[in-house]
Amino acid sequence: MMKLSLMSRVVATINEEHSSPLAHEIASRWFNDIKKVIYWRASSNFIFEVVTKQDSYVLRFNSINERSVDLIKAEVEVLNYLNDNGFSVCKPLKSLTGNYYELVDSNLGTFIAMVYKRIAGVMFEYHEINEQQLKLWGAELGKLHSALQNQVQLHNRPNWQDLMGFIKEHIKNNETQLLNEYHKIYEALSKLPVNENNYGLIHFDFETDNIIFNNNEISIIDFDDMCVLWFAADILYAVRSMFANEKIDITNKDFNRFIESYRLHKEVSDEELTLLPLFMRFHRLYLIARLRRSLDITDFSQHPEWIEKLSNKVQQNYIQSSIRDIENKVIHIR
Repeated sequence: MMKLSLMSRVVATINEEHSSPLAHEIASRWFNDIKKVIYWRASSNFIFEVVTKQDSYVLRFNSINERSVDLIKAEVEVLNYLNDNGFSVCKPLKSLTGNYYELVDSNLGTFIAMVYKRIAGVMFEYHEINEQQLKLWGAELGKLHSALQNQVQLHNRPNWQDLMGFIKEHIKNNETQLLNEYHKIYEALSKLPVNENNYGLIHFDFETDNIIFNNNEISIIDFDDMCVLWFAADILYAVRSMFANEKIDITNKDFNRFIESYRLHKEVSDEELTLLPLFMRFHRLYLIARLRRSLDITDFSQHPEWIEKLSNKVQQNYIQSSIRDIENKVIHIR
């Protein structure tokens, strides 16, 4: 999630018709025939629908303090590679000046933006998908990992050491439990084997809300959290909704259907699957760090009430809950 101060400032530009002059100005770098620009959501990025006389598109933008130019360049490179190799992905459109992304200055700072054509199909929550869709989902992740496993030239994204460094920045010196967990995870990850078959570029958020189903075809969206990690970690981050209370049940029927379909396209050993609790612990620490970074407002008097409520919800329901789980050593596998 982005910093709440940024979210508050940009959302304040949205009017009763769910439009924003800032978003309209950014969208005009791609289109001369805009009919309307409609706000969808703000979380890791600002997302708007752009409706033109010809079609509708997705506008995604953020502050360059949240998403650097280098990260966006690397994302564009991966999306173009996947598109060229037969994957249905949210391929960025070139702007009127021929760029895949644009930097736009405003009185709220400089924003970096991309536009995608909307992909036809339906998105589901995990509990809504049927067995066939579950198998398609697992197979698509296997195909994705297989396509990316040898593409070292695409590794211009953060790796596990980078992410652990980010985590360390958001742990206080007096937080003994978190520091102990950090050092245990760092030591465990540093001992894992790294080779072209088990380690490479991963999506990092391959859950069903980033998958679009269209009959027997799948499209993949939301690549902006890509990083270089173990492929088994990406499996866990895709299917974590299957596991209640962070109890990883590898005998779960849905999990096994997912893995069987994955293995049709990419090898993953049973030994690698025993590492899922470690990857869950790593993800939990990373989530705490990302959310702590977002809570940058101490005086809410200049912000709307919903921002303070959101801040409290994030602090109590996510950060504190995750810290309690660490203290209670919650995460099991069976």
